[in-house]
Amino acid sequence: MTPQHRPEHRSATPRLGRRSFASLVGFASVAAGGAVVASNSDRLPFFGADGPPPSDVGPRTEAVSLNTSANTSVEQSYMDAKSATELRKAAEASASDVILSRPSAAAAQAKASVPEGFPNDPILHLANRATFGATPALLARIKSMGIDAWIDQQLKPDSIPYTTAEVKIKELPGIHLTLAQASATIHTNKVMDSLADEYLWATTARMIWSDRQLFERVVDFCTDRINVPMHFDFGSVSAPYFGRDVIRKHAFGKYADMLVAAVQHAGLVIYLNQSQSQKARPNENLARELLELHTVGAGGGYTEEDVRQAALLQTGLGVIGGKVVTDAGHYTFAFRPNNHYTGPIKIMGFSHPNASADKGLEVIKAYVNHVVRLPAAAKSFARELATKFVSDKPSDALVDKLAKVYLDNDTAIVPVVRAMFSSVEFWASPFAKMHRPSEYLVSIYRKLGVQPQTAPGYKPPSAPARTPFADGLRGMGTVLNNMGQVPVHRGTPDGWSDVATAYLGISWMSTAWTEIDFVLRGGRPALRFPTAANLLPSPQPATAGACVDALAQRLVAQKPTSAQRALLLSIAEVGADSPASATAFQGALVDIAKALLASPQSLLR
Repeated sequence: MTPQHRPEHRSATPRLGRRSFASLVGFASVAAGGAVVASNSDRLPFFGADGPPPSDVGPRTEAVSLNTSANTSVEQSYMDAKSATELRKAAEASASDVILSRPSAAAAQAKASVPEGFPNDPILHLANRATFGATPALLARIKSMGIDAWIDQQLKPDSIPYTTAEVKIKELPGIHLTLAQASATIHTNKVMDSLADEYLWATTARMIWSDRQLFERVVDFCTDRINVPMHFDFGSVSAPYFGRDVIRKHAFGKYADMLVAAVQHAGLVIYLNQSQSQKARPNENLARELLELHTVGAGGGYTEEDVRQAALLQTGLGVIGGKVVTDAGHYTFAFRPNNHYTGPIKIMGFSHPNASADKGLEVIKAYVNHVVRLPAAAKSFARELATKFVSDKPSDALVDKLAKVYLDNDTAIVPVVRAMFSSVEFWASPFAKMHRPSEYLVSIYRKLGVQPQTAPGYKPPSAPARTPFADGLRGMGTVLNNMGQVPVHRGTPDGWSDVATAYLGISWMSTAWTEIDFVLRGGRPALRFPTAANLLPSPQPATAGACVDALAQRLVAQKPTSAQRALLLSIAEVGADSPASATAFQGALVDIAKALLASPQSLLR
């Protein structure tokens, strides 16, 4: 990979709330990848084994060892080795017939192995993987429609109406400009927010509120596969348009069309230094990344000579426009025949006389269309897709079958996604994935039921002028920045990883938990967050125990066991039969909600 443009995001450790997370000691602290769960002498990990330890057992810390190799499966991060092995065998045992006719048939055949204390619910599993967070309304909708009908609808996003929040995205002025308009306007008008900020806010809004959840999931996947980050000279202007005009436009189309569009976009051309490439001195960055990241993969069989030949062929891809973005100039893609190398080309089975500079762009597009359809490219795409949706280490059998679907359908993305959801291995893997930091925060917002309306008492900022909706999204964007894994902001060409071992550490989790406390106590009035009491059904249950049951069902989609309920009630220091109206219990509702949202059931998906 190219060594440049690698800014690192480091998340700061914030101060925690008044109760802090002392209430979580003993059950809800799960470190990404390391999966360290601490308990004291009279409490066990929440939603782990039931019941307290023997009375003669002193303070202890339970930890599950995890090999930190990038290929290690996340299953080991929350279950013992025997359970993880059984899950893997269950998936591999079905490999001979891993793709069935419909998702529901695969779900019925799968023998899912779930950790103790976790629900084995196919509908919840589907919601956890195909969306950015399960909500009561979403689970009810899938149950009402049926698994097959819901997936079919999600794969036809144009049939799903836009939500109120998606319509309100129009309040972000820069999102709807052309690339030329943005280049000339955004950076010269100091009153406006940056286009990079607006694109992050729009992305976050769609993740939280769009009903086209599977489409947004695939957009997220493709964004990481062909990454144009915000953090380079032209990125703050070009990356949003790359996302809109390349990724979103082709996310449910053909991957080949997406890649052909990508190499003809100023964002990718500038980011990977192709605009600096000369036929006498070709730059290899785009040539290498197109092979290593976008098509066949690092082990896909290309050689250094292939890279050199591709670099020669791709000369001529460039931009025209102003010298600097801040000088009201703009860049757009342009093919420059006078800079295109001519002469015979051979790259991974593609050969062409490449004799005419004027026809160089057509030869480049033919090459991209060739390499994106190679078997190695199909396997690379299939493995990354399965890693995102199935497990951190999908079986070779599943990858091979998905790759065949990719080739049989001429790189069309929807048939591959449909086949993946029709695989037994997908349905055998509940809670085998962990939320990435941004996904975790978004899933919490979804579970809490934040609304895009303004809460009472909101005071708009004096400058820059924004709508309340935009101001609320700005606050969310600040938290995402503090967590360190910001959507559409990965600073290196490889995009964000989707395996648990990439996110070791507790800092980003503590940032998210602080945000839970903040919003439940009314800290973001630009948007309408519920109070902890509002998370309970109406009429409110009469006893504290019944309230805890209802809160758990709302936030983690399962009723706690008696031992788990006792742990949650101990935060308020009340019994299960205590009146729910008692001051002590009502005052602890925020901490009980925080404990539920910090549990493994909320972190894993």
